[in-house]
Amino acid sequence: MNKYVLSICFLFIVNIVCGQTDFVVLVKDSITHQPIDYASLSYSKKAFLTNEFGEAILKYNNRLDTLFISYVGYHTQKIPILKFSPHISIYISKKENTFNEIKVIGYTLEKLAKLLISAY
Repeated sequence: MNKYVLSICFLFIVNIVCGQTDFVVLVKDSITHQPIDYASLSYSKKAFLTNEFGEAILKYNNRLDTLFISYVGYHTQKIPILKFSPHISIYISKKENTFNEIKVIGYTLEKLAKLLISAY
């Protein structure tokens, strides 16, 4: 009888320690607090996107890993999964646009043809 009780206790502990945990992650803009749809999330060689409401569900069994969150025009965040609660909001901040000024030149078809011919 004691063997059965110990076996059941052992299986229960293994399930708690090694079982998967679900986390609901909500990615938001740090200034507007609006959800960011289709942000990229990755961990342990797995990658996926948030939905149109900025939400994703992680099924995870190794809480010692790090979650990377990225989106075009925003700084990439990395957060240890150990710090997660069952429902977590992650705020990412926008990058400043540091593009140099560009000059757009328009040519007529005739002028473009002359330029191409003169190049050969």
